[in-house]
Amino acid sequence: MPTTHTPLTCTMLQLTLVFNFFVFSPFVLATHLLPRAQHTGIRMTNYYAGLGACGEWNNDQQYIVAISHLNYNNGQYCGKEISISYQGKTANAKIVDECMGCPEWGLDLSQSLFGHFVGGVQNDLNVGVINADWSFVDDNSDENQKSTAKASSIATHMTPKPSSKTSSKTSSKASSTFHSSSKAASSSHKALAIPTSSHPSASPAVATAEAEQQNLKDFNDVLVNLLSLVAQAGNAV
Repeated sequence: MPTTHTPLTCTMLQLTLVFNFFVFSPFVLATHLLPRAQHTGIRMTNYYAGLGACGEWNNDQQYIVAISHLNYNNGQYCGKEISISYQGKTANAKIVDECMGCPEWGLDLSQSLFGHFVGGVQNDLNVGVINADWSFVDDNSDENQKSTAKASSIATHMTPKPSSKTSSKTSSKASSTFHSSSKAASSSHKALAIPTSSHPSASPAVATAEAEQQNLKDFNDVLVNLLSLVAQAGNAV
């Protein structure tokens, strides 16, 4: 019975597809985990201020809001300052309470704050509704910092170490060559790992962008090395 061999070009294509999947899929996943910097078209209502879930007494003359119970997260955003925009008007407010009837990222505005956008103090018995945009005033808020660190951690832990078992599928003459390629991929893995820290960086977005650019450069270098090794293996065959 004749001996069958896996075509070298097919093996190279498989290696490339597998490498691309394990290198870039964690970054795609991490990107989806990052929160939106700007929450647009969010449903906002109004309420009478009093003792807020954050533990402070407030009044209707203050520019304050209650954040949706879906995002309150045990007071994670208590005291955070946000910026709200609606039909050309903008105002800053502080998160002091939890809104049980609000949708995700929805806000309940104090009487004076709601009146700022609609032209007068709103009667809570006839709740008004607007769809406005809002974002955290501090770009380095806990929301962005924790999500960036979490995304980096996921990308680091999900990147597997390339296995040398792939070489067993190639011909015996090319086995030593592909074993060397696994070392190159392994060294690339070390370069692609994004360091994480328990203390958020002062500029996480810049650090992440630089890390991704370095990853792309390292990936191109690895591909060049793999193509060179495949060419050598082809000559050996």
